[in-house]
Amino acid sequence: MNSVLRYCILVNSYSENSPIDSVGFFQWSKVFNGEILNSHEVIPNLKDDDFDLIHVRVSSANFNIIKQVREKIGKKSKTKIILSIDTPPEVFYDEFPNYDDINEALMAGGFFF
Repeated sequence: MNSVLRYCILVNSYSENSPIDSVGFFQWSKVFNGEILNSHEVIPNLKDDDFDLIHVRVSSANFNIIKQVREKIGKKSKTKIILSIDTPPEVFYDEFPNYDDINEALMAGGFFF
């Protein structure tokens, strides 16, 4: 049995040299000894059990990532999706104007930070 946790954060775009927003969010990759990966490179070939945990920051720009990951790994997957709502309350409704979109994204998650 492999005791190493396979963890990643999926983002729309990331490079080692780019400035990072949500600095606290990206620290989870260090906590879990994981990687920050570009979703467009991972999702096309993603299978259930490629990772133990896939972490996505909840934002309107990431709704598609969350939906695609859930579709690829299935509803009863071994892989768990962690969603972080890293949005200050004062801008929450600006970021998520459509209740159906946020509801669909949250229903795809398994754990919430």
